[in-house]
Amino acid sequence: MQNNVLKIFYFMICVAMIARHADYYFFGPVIYEFGYLQSSLGKVLIPVTASFGLSFWVRRDKLNIDKALLIRLGLALMIPFSLVIFKERSLLDIFDYKVGSYAKKPQFIILIPIVISILLSVAFQNQHRFIQILVFCVCLLLSMITESFVTHYVALFLVGRLMLTTIMSNKFIFLKWALSLVTILFSVIFIDFFEVRRINFLWELAFSLSYIFILQSFAGKISQIGVSFVSFSVLYFYITQACLFTFFNYISFNGIEAVFIVAAISFFLAFYIKKIEKKLIR
Repeated sequence: MQNNVLKIFYFMICVAMIARHADYYFFGPVIYEFGYLQSSLGKVLIPVTASFGLSFWVRRDKLNIDKALLIRLGLALMIPFSLVIFKERSLLDIFDYKVGSYAKKPQFIILIPIVISILLSVAFQNQHRFIQILVFCVCLLLSMITESFVTHYVALFLVGRLMLTTIMSNKFIFLKWALSLVTILFSVIFIDFFEVRRINFLWELAFSLSYIFILQSFAGKISQIGVSFVSFSVLYFYITQACLFTFFNYISFNGIEAVFIVAAISFFLAFYIKKIEKKLIR
């Protein structure tokens, strides 16, 4: 039952990802990716970036290192760094990208803090909670000093992981529903009203956790009515759809039909590659 809920939740995250990138690449303009001057749908989907990274920790407090995980982490690191090298830039440039920058960010950069946060979490997951909080505090301090996009999301993913266990419990469901809906609604309103260019760390954390809670709750309800989903890799889905959106945007194929093609190909490959992966690591 819980495994099926996770599959449905991942599917919903991927659908939100498709909608987010379709708005960004095709139906914009998106001037401030994490602020105002974008469509109403775009503002509702602001937490998709952080939710993608946090989704790995939904209903999972600890993670075991296996061959499949090592393959995915290696691939996730290789892609953004390879693109930087291909463009004849320094690898350190990727860490210089500021979290508040409005310049076009390096492609696949979000994969780097995801990998770093997973490695740090695995390294300290058996330590006392105080040690894990201390690791987060160090990363948050680095984020505040450097204003780096990478360290910002490493810190956000680390603290988000620590909070997800409590948020996903079955206690105070009505209160969490109310707080989540209020957070999302007022975030969208305040972003426009105050012309916010970039929501801050705490705001993005609350926005993302609210988003995950609501999607996961809907996934539970859908599972209860007997809907079941196949297993697929969210990481492979993300990589495929990002490549396709970039390519279709380059060739100016950017209608609603392109969005459905991206979604169909991405889901198929995310499912099929995971099956191949399982066969290879047996």
